[in-house]
Amino acid sequence: MSTRLFEIVFDQILNKGPMTVANYIETCLIDPQLGYYNSKDPLGITGDFITAPEISQMFGELLGAWMGNTWCSMGRPAPIQIIELGPGRGTLMADAVRGIAPLKGFLSAIRINFLEVSPVLRRKQARAISELNFGLKPLWWNNLSDIPSGPAIIIANEFLDALPTHQFIMTDLGWRERLIGIKKGQLAFVISNNPPRPLNIPKVMPRAQLNDIYEVCPAAIKIIAMLASRIKKEGGAALLIDYARPQGCYGDTLQAVRKNKKVGIFENPGEDDLTTMVDFLTCVRTAEKYGILTYGPVSQGSFLNNLGISLRAATLLKNATPQQAINITASKNRLVSNKKMGQLFQVLAILNSYLPTPAGFEKNLINNIDLT
Repeated sequence: MSTRLFEIVFDQILNKGPMTVANYIETCLIDPQLGYYNSKDPLGITGDFITAPEISQMFGELLGAWMGNTWCSMGRPAPIQIIELGPGRGTLMADAVRGIAPLKGFLSAIRINFLEVSPVLRRKQARAISELNFGLKPLWWNNLSDIPSGPAIIIANEFLDALPTHQFIMTDLGWRERLIGIKKGQLAFVISNNPPRPLNIPKVMPRAQLNDIYEVCPAAIKIIAMLASRIKKEGGAALLIDYARPQGCYGDTLQAVRKNKKVGIFENPGEDDLTTMVDFLTCVRTAEKYGILTYGPVSQGSFLNNLGISLRAATLLKNATPQQAINITASKNRLVSNKKMGQLFQVLAILNSYLPTPAGFEKNLINNIDLT
């Protein structure tokens, strides 16, 4: 299927030569007029994919408990910048704030900041926070560097996987960048003739074989570096939850999704979501260069179980109708089961070095969370 963005990409390649995979991802997702995130709401049953906050309120509520516990361990600073990267419809933040609202002093201390480029989603985020009736007024930002300084708690759920990623392939001549060009009148992968800059591949990676693919996401590295620098200087913590690349493995993780099903990445530029799996090992290495602490990555299932998702589900089941009970149980299992999202998604925490082990990264730590 040809789209307007397909024609733009096609013409650009004809005039300037093959483009990088990162450039293609960036163009398809955030082109100012035709980009995927700037032109539609991709979330939910009627959209192209469903994120954890849309599956169950328990996800956001437990992340709210995590934020409250972290704020308490920081000494309850006021104000505290609450920052969410890529907040979707605002569902996660709304559930989190509603769940933690009883914590003394929390609502008056928080300043909500959303890093969001989509005007469609910004409107939905505003509505979600407004409907809480807490008088909170979020601020929206296009760049992380513009968000006000001060202690911060940062949340990013399925954010890093949408950042532009370069791909490199091992050839008979060594590593070469994988590009997108034109073959037989269609978009297709081609290979650069020139060797890339040194890739700085981690030592834990095995020796590359012919046609192995290695992915590098400079945008993710930059984001992690900015978060680590801010946390080191201003204080606070970040929690990152995302699709995780298996450690020590090469491979092509680029995929396009439409209506919750995988499709060809060249089928509908600008109409389908594009993602790659996150290299959490590189995220850890980047953050630790700033002298701060990292915890994880651990599986999403382990993290949510440690936070007490079973206890929360049991509470909801007490007053549930039979159909609601089925939905609560099914959504909980979807979030934590290793056959569903529980293992595919990983959780990484980045903290200032003066903070204790964060909730969710030790068994039964939920028993020690004091939100009074």
